[in-house]
Amino acid sequence: MPDEGEIQALIEEGRECLDAGEYDRAIAIGEQLEQYRHSYAFELMALAYAAKDDLPAAIKVLERGVSLAPAVWLLWQLLGNYYSDMARYLDAREAYAHALECPTVDPSSVYYNSALLSLREGKFSEALLELDKVSGSKLAWKAASRRISIYADMGNVNEAISYAEQILREVAAVNEEEMDEDQAADVAGLYGEYANAVWRHGDAQQALALAWQAVSWWKQEETSLWLIREIEGMHSSHARYHHLIIEGVWSELFDGEDSTSGFFVTYGVVADTPDEAFSLAVRFEPADVRETLRLDECDVSPEISDVPKGVYEISDYFCFPAEDAD
Repeated sequence: MPDEGEIQALIEEGRECLDAGEYDRAIAIGEQLEQYRHSYAFELMALAYAAKDDLPAAIKVLERGVSLAPAVWLLWQLLGNYYSDMARYLDAREAYAHALECPTVDPSSVYYNSALLSLREGKFSEALLELDKVSGSKLAWKAASRRISIYADMGNVNEAISYAEQILREVAAVNEEEMDEDQAADVAGLYGEYANAVWRHGDAQQALALAWQAVSWWKQEETSLWLIREIEGMHSSHARYHHLIIEGVWSELFDGEDSTSGFFVTYGVVADTPDEAFSLAVRFEPADVRETLRLDECDVSPEISDVPKGVYEISDYFCFPAEDAD
């Protein structure tokens, strides 16, 4: 049996494999951890199987996990999430109930996921009640975004707008420099749902401005990407999907570095030409790097696309030393 340090090293390696997309290796590490009777084995393997789009295998692993480690609330919650993804709603409810009974549970996390389940079932009022129980946690802004969306879906657009403005006033009181990437993404989600509510209210130009504000916080915010495409309303009878690899150089130094770093980022864009696709994409990059951007590669689909032109997908950044650039 390895010592605690060796087990922790395995856990960290497993997490790194998930981040790197090395899912088979993550599963192999999970199997090792299971042999060592560590409960993280089941979470690791389930996440890897889910990333491989094999939810039945992920569920099977978690069902074994909760039978062997019934006091680990994260396993019950993850099992509930995957049951929900498979439309096994009653099983999901039972899993969340078990999670709430565990001694070290984070109730806000479970209630938030339970609210998502209620939304899938079309139970808006129940979802709002569950979101009421999400407070004082990192999920508070995510819960607020869901609440804005629910109000709008229920036809209470004015209430959605009023609530969004209230929450964003609270956000404005937080020092932006102290926010991490997850919090920035949450703020983007708030602006995205606010923009959607404003659009439903009939003010397309304000909605578009709010959507751009959302992507300035986190450019992968899906509601805002959709709104920008819809409101701009650019259509063409010969548009195609373009997969772009864009290269650029950061304008500021990262901590511990004495020279600027370069980066790659990929975009999925529907446009008439590669040049138009590039022009649509660069709008989403920070203003202080736009002059450094160049189109490194472009793969154009042969199929005509009948959806609105615009950006559909944006990757994370891949950074490298600027002197390594071509």
